[in-house]
Amino acid sequence: PCLKVEARKPGLRFWDLCDQYLRLPLDTPKSQRCSAWWVPKLYHAVGKDASPPPAVVGNAARNPDFQLRYLGDEAAAKYVKARCGEAAHAAYQCFVAPAYRADLF
Repeated sequence: PCLKVEARKPGLRFWDLCDQYLRLPLDTPKSQRCSAWWVPKLYHAVGKDASPPPAVVGNAARNPDFQLRYLGDEAAAKYVKARCGEAAHAAYQCFVAPAYRADLF
């Protein structure tokens, strides 16, 4: 089962907005045919720095069939804002730990 992680980011001025996102219902795909789904061989990774850390580089090297798509924190935030809008960007900023932000990708 999924567990809710309750952790407030220190100094977060829009926590109420973050709390609203936590209460949204989950969305499901409209297609009922699972056989129609296709998962591309992409390795998405997000990290603090603009260049990938050795662990990410190593994982990519060990999985040559996958294309690495790495974004640093700043680039990832810009990506979310440009492709998903201001509301999604605000929600993205609500994630307390960097690992939570990486889960979005």
